Amino acid sequence: LDARDVSTGRLNDALAYKVKHTLSASASLHHRHFTLNLNGRYRSAIEEVFIYPGSEPDAALILNAKLNYEFADGFTAYLALDNLTDTQYEELERYRMPGRSYTLGAVLRF
Repeated sequence: LDARDVSTGRLNDALAYKVKHTLSASASLHHRHFTLNLNGRYRSAIEEVFIYPGSEPDAALILNAKLNYEFADGFTAYLALDNLTDTQYEELERYRMPGRSYTLGAVLRF
């Protein structure tokens, strides 16, 4: 679908904060007790904003990774890296999203 704003008095017909293209992909690799998951999301540039015209966020490619290790049935530890490439991007104009972050955790299922 190619939705447009047909209101009168507008300079263009682009919907505010709507991206034209998005693409998500993920892959997982299992080897013995290890599981590696990689995922990514591409978002094209935002063409129209309301609050600060002229500061439309650029396109962004965000990559994430998570490594799990299963110690025993029901007990897993993991290391996750979000925004692997430390990309500077904005979801809304002038609202910068976090850079690379690390999470260390454990899961116990019973």
